[in-house]
Amino acid sequence: MMASGEAAINAGAHSNQAVYPLIGGFSKDIFRHKYHWKTLTPAGCSERLSQKSLDVALLPAIDYSAIRSHHPLVIVPGIAVSSHKKSLTAILLFNRGLSDIRSVAVDERSPAETALLKIILKEKFRTEPALIPMPPDHTAMLQNADAALITGDEALPLNETFEQKLDLGEEWDDLTDGLPFVSAFWAGHKDKMDRGIVEDFILAKTKGLSNISGESALALCTGYDFGEPEKNGLMEFYSYSYYYGLINEIPELHFLPE
Repeated sequence: MMASGEAAINAGAHSNQAVYPLIGGFSKDIFRHKYHWKTLTPAGCSERLSQKSLDVALLPAIDYSAIRSHHPLVIVPGIAVSSHKKSLTAILLFNRGLSDIRSVAVDERSPAETALLKIILKEKFRTEPALIPMPPDHTAMLQNADAALITGDEALPLNETFEQKLDLGEEWDDLTDGLPFVSAFWAGHKDKMDRGIVEDFILAKTKGLSNISGESALALCTGYDFGEPEKNGLMEFYSYSYYYGLINEIPELHFLPE
C-alpha cells in the first residue's frame, strides 16, 4: 500500500491487445504506489518520457538510446513486450513485388516497428524505399504508397484477409536465427524509480497474465519476459540500428534491482 502523502507516479502506456496483460492487472488498492495513468501512442510515451511529464512509460525500444543520452533512465527488470517467431501486430502489406517497392506508408505511432522495417528491408531485401508517415488506415496507405506498415490491433484482422504481406516478427526471427524482437519495455527516470515500482509492475504482470487465454494466436506469439533471450534480441536490434544510423550509440541496459 502507498504511504500517506506520497506523490503519485505518472505512468503512460499504449493500449492494445498485445500490451493489455501488462496494464490490465493494475488496481488502486493493492500496489505500493499510486499511479496516474495516461493512455498514449507508443510515440506519445516516448515524447512524454523525454519531456519528463511521465515518470515511467512503456517505452518503444528504439527510443531508449536517444532519451537515455539526455536523462538517466532505468528499466524495470523481468518485463518486456516481444514477438516470438511471428508478430501478428507488425505487418507490411504490399500490392507489388518487394523489389518494386519505392514507397512505404508507415504507422506514425509506432517507432520501434518502423525501425525494424528499415532494418528488414535493407538487410534482407537490399531496398530502401521512401517512408511516408500516415494514420493506420491500410486502404488509404496503399493508395498513397506501394506498401503499408500496419501495427497494433489494426494489424490483427489483416493477417487473415490480406495475401501479400510480410510479418516483421517472422522476418526478424529468420534474420537473427531465432532471437525474439523486443518492441517495448518499462523504463523510467532514475530519480523517480524504486524497488516498490518494480514490485508493483511485476505484480501487475502476474495478475494480467492470469486473466488472458494462452491459446489465442496473439498469446502464442507474444512474450512478456525480459530474460537472456530478450536481452540478446534487443542488443542485436540495437546493433543493427546503430549500423544503419537509426541510433547514435548502442546503449547499455540499466535495470533497477529486483
